[in-house]
Amino acid sequence: MARRSSGGPRYPRSARVGETLREIIAEDLVRLDDERLAFVTVTGIDVDPELNRAIVFFDSLAGEEGDEEIIEALSE
Repeated sequence: MARRSSGGPRYPRSARVGETLREIIAEDLVRLDDERLAFVTVTGIDVDPELNRAIVFFDSLAGEEGDEEIIEALSE
């Protein structure tokens, strides 16, 4: 009978992919030279179980008033 090694806690694959995406997006936001994205923080990502889509959650010092401008910058 095969035994699993207990190498630590097991997380769903979608959670692991979400965390990896969060790190990549956060790093790329730092590299972009866009004033509108200067104080944007990626707070979380929800990935669907099929790993086809993800929802990115962010926050910024601009508050809700600056959300449209941030979304416009990200769309570009």
